[in-house]
Amino acid sequence: MQRLSVSIGIIFVVGSLIAFMSWGIFKFQGDRPALPGKSTQIQQPLPVTEAQMTKKTTSELCSVLVAFQADGQTHYSETLPLITVSKDAVSGAVLGTHVDEPLAAQLVEKIPDFGNAGTPTPASVDPGKKGASQRIRRGQATTRLDRQEMKKQLVSALFGLKQNGNITLPLVLKPDEGEVGFDATREKLGFTVLLASFATLHIDHISDEGRNTNLRIAAENIDGVILQPGEEFSYNKVVKERSRKNGFQMAGVISNGKVIPGLGGGICQVSTTLYRIALQSNLKILERYNHSIYDGIQYADRGLDAAVVWGAKDFRFKNTLDTPILLTTSAGPGRVFAAIYAHRKPYDKVELVTRNERKLPLEVKTILNRKLKAGENRIVQSGVVGYTIESYRIVTNNGISREERLSRDTYQAFPKIVETSN
Repeated sequence: MQRLSVSIGIIFVVGSLIAFMSWGIFKFQGDRPALPGKSTQIQQPLPVTEAQMTKKTTSELCSVLVAFQADGQTHYSETLPLITVSKDAVSGAVLGTHVDEPLAAQLVEKIPDFGNAGTPTPASVDPGKKGASQRIRRGQATTRLDRQEMKKQLVSALFGLKQNGNITLPLVLKPDEGEVGFDATREKLGFTVLLASFATLHIDHISDEGRNTNLRIAAENIDGVILQPGEEFSYNKVVKERSRKNGFQMAGVISNGKVIPGLGGGICQVSTTLYRIALQSNLKILERYNHSIYDGIQYADRGLDAAVVWGAKDFRFKNTLDTPILLTTSAGPGRVFAAIYAHRKPYDKVELVTRNERKLPLEVKTILNRKLKAGENRIVQSGVVGYTIESYRIVTNNGISREERLSRDTYQAFPKIVETSN
């Protein structure tokens, strides 16, 4: 009996000890800081400030008068609740604008058709008789409203409004060639692969009507020309003589370090744009000249321009690919765009690089002119900085790259001439 009492006492003591140790372990673990990435603590929300508790917003549905114009005349207008403006109820500050884009899209769709909305005449294929190249000739396109672009412009303008207001937008037109237009004919003939495209902009001559006319004529004469494998292209032959009979007008041309008026001025921008895509398409260049000076041809990279002069300087290249190619060119105010399409792409990649550029310093010459007043100076010639530069083409095919030097060009320097009385 005594042994039983002792055993029960021992069991009680051991059990109490175990319970105490377990409590200590749990308490110790609870007080330990959590290991990084193992925290199980619940993040308490940050206290809400009094300003946040009291802040309220109001929404205002705003009507907008939208007018679409062409040539300064309103073609269509309508007033609709197109935006909802959220404001702070206390300060009245605008917090945001919501645009009803579906309603804006419905508005644009309601605009009556505008432009020469007739039936486009189809493109045609000229077989190229009497030594001329085969070409695709564009038909007469009609113009339609570019409703997609107009929707974008309207939504963008609406986001800028903060209250009831008015918006005036231009009608945006796009050409419509129909199902038998230039692009459809191009694809039908197998010219589905774009080898290269390039655009140039002479921002100083966007409003030069004579120059823009010359760009358009040159681009139209080239557009659609097809070159078979082995066939050559001559810029002067295709663009023809720069004469009034052929529609060319007076515009700036480079002569002896100066830009002077000349018939057909500006069309070197077309030849330069074409030179760029001929290089990018890995065609063989047969004849090409850089300009005498770089001033005046900011639309071109040094070493990658192509100057042309009727009867003296031509730009010629040869289709050395084993697939026919199609040239497409177009022009707008100060702009030229050109592209080359083919049946397939017979190379992997073409890179154009320029190296070893050196700037030729501007020389200043002073000439005594006793007819000037004492202390008077007069600039007779502003002068032109010159450059030398090399251009290269790197063609990669089947993982193998081949580099060729295209040219080493010199752009002449002309001195600054100052007359002085001293």
